[in-house]
Amino acid sequence: MIRLLLSLFLLPLGAHAGDASPWRLGDAIGAPRWLALEGESRVRYESLDGQFRGLREGSDQILVFRTLLHARAELNRAVLGLEIHDARAYLDDAGTPISNSIVNTHDILQAYASFRLSKPAPGSQGSYVKIGRFTLDIASRRFVERNDFRNTINAFTGIHWHAYWGNGTTLDAFFTAPVSKLPVLPRKLAGNEFKFDEERSRQRFWGVHLQRADLLPGIQGELLIYGLHENDTNDFPTPDREVYAPGFRLFKQPTPGEWDADLEAAFRFGSQHRTLLPDDTDRLDVRAHMLHAEIGYTFDNAWQLRVGLEYDLASGDSDPTDDRYERYERFFGTRRGDLGNTGIHGPLTRSNVSVPGVRVSFGRGRWDGRAHVQWPRLEAARDAWVAARLRDPTGQSGRRLGTTFDGRLRYWVVPGNLRLELGASALWYGKFANEVPGAPDGDRTLYGYAQATAYF
Repeated sequence: MIRLLLSLFLLPLGAHAGDASPWRLGDAIGAPRWLALEGESRVRYESLDGQFRGLREGSDQILVFRTLLHARAELNRAVLGLEIHDARAYLDDAGTPISNSIVNTHDILQAYASFRLSKPAPGSQGSYVKIGRFTLDIASRRFVERNDFRNTINAFTGIHWHAYWGNGTTLDAFFTAPVSKLPVLPRKLAGNEFKFDEERSRQRFWGVHLQRADLLPGIQGELLIYGLHENDTNDFPTPDREVYAPGFRLFKQPTPGEWDADLEAAFRFGSQHRTLLPDDTDRLDVRAHMLHAEIGYTFDNAWQLRVGLEYDLASGDSDPTDDRYERYERFFGTRRGDLGNTGIHGPLTRSNVSVPGVRVSFGRGRWDGRAHVQWPRLEAARDAWVAARLRDPTGQSGRRLGTTFDGRLRYWVVPGNLRLELGASALWYGKFANEVPGAPDGDRTLYGYAQATAYF
């Protein structure tokens, strides 16, 4: 234990900066070769000036901590894994949008057994099956991700099969029950109170995702379908959704001196109830869609500067009074990569938005960064600005949310072990944000954060 504490103390001072490989916990304590130990400890301070959310006002701040410790025992063709997760918040107050996406104290994130079904060899095919509680991170991560920036991480209990072939083709298929992060009451979360997470017993999330690396020269092709089926429980009301989302993706990896592209689309259909009320029998037909389109060019220079044009679309419910539900709703996928910083900010989500934008990114040595400007609008004027919980049912407030800026800068202090990150965002309000009933005060929202992450 003394050796471990000394190693953790010396790490931030750069004691391992000259090592050829990153410092890891398992090596520091002399763990046997069959036992892998690794983890992460992160602290982030966030500040918000000007509140865009409905029924909230003023500035805000929060200090969040996240710690992960993952142990894997590799026994021939089987792997037993256990990951502990602890996420906490401080400096928040009554106006902070605290939720279980920020706080989830000392709970089990993963507890699984993974079995390799065939022995891998160069050019051969293989697969493994994972059973238990686990995280999922598939392809673009727009449908399901292992959360990165968000302080808590989604987990699922069930079965996941992953197959791969020597030509770069992979197949993921899973059937799970999402895990509810508990508690959920803001007053309990504000006190960092503990309650064991539980599986949502009457909710099922599944998917099949096929990726082929060489569908066309230099272009990766993907076919996918995801589904969500749910029913109410006493403590978890739902709209009783039964929805399916088939889709596809064409992707060309950014490469110095070349153009790249990313095109992903999905259609969502099925049915759900109009409200969360347990006696609601009014069933709506779900018809919604999403699109991400991006084209960019990476310059062949030392900084690998890339400039790209992007467009994100997620349909809205054009007529909330009819028998169709047209608002696209993401499953458990990322929004930060395409739609900006989240945390106590996050004005955009993949629901009822039409968002063109321009992005610039770079990377050199220990440095990398990105910045983008976007001009978000509502896709349906009578539907809600979902992240702000604001709506004009008449549609007279228009669609323009405003102009957003979003950026981050990262630096590896100790490569593979300690990274610093600074980020900033701004939202200048447009017609809808200024005129919607309950419109936020002022004319803009400013957000910034500073973060340090140690990997061990």
